[in-house]
Amino acid sequence: MATSTLGAGLAPAGTSIAGFGTPATADAPPVPAAAAEARKIDPVTKDYALDSLDRIDGMSGTSQRVLLAMSTVRDSAVQRDLGLGAPPDRIVSTTRVELEDDVRRALSALVRDGAISIRSIDVTIAGSRVQRRVRWTDLLTGTDEVTTDG
Repeated sequence: MATSTLGAGLAPAGTSIAGFGTPATADAPPVPAAAAEARKIDPVTKDYALDSLDRIDGMSGTSQRVLLAMSTVRDSAVQRDLGLGAPPDRIVSTTRVELEDDVRRALSALVRDGAISIRSIDVTIAGSRVQRRVRWTDLLTGTDEVTTDG
């Protein structure tokens, strides 16, 4: 039999019912409501975001789906139609319209499913760099959000 001086406590593994022992005295801080739905992804680092207590932060499932659609290159994932097309090689007169259509295509499954409605799509072209930003409404929660392609 183990003793407390051996470091195994009064009920070493496998010799008592689950949960036997002294209950924790500190209350756990509240978990954000969105944390139960989807893990928050940092749009810059593409890593899971942590809150101020170094716990994985949360976001709505719809927000995560939009972020993934806007930050994945089409044909690079198992779901072949997920994401945006590769950035253009050249900027021509039709580039802005093509990039807007690309965002609509990337989000078409979410629109078709009734998860979001697109309010506007903004394309910024600075030299050879392009950025796509979509303003959208989460139809499940009624919240307005903005997502960029990073």
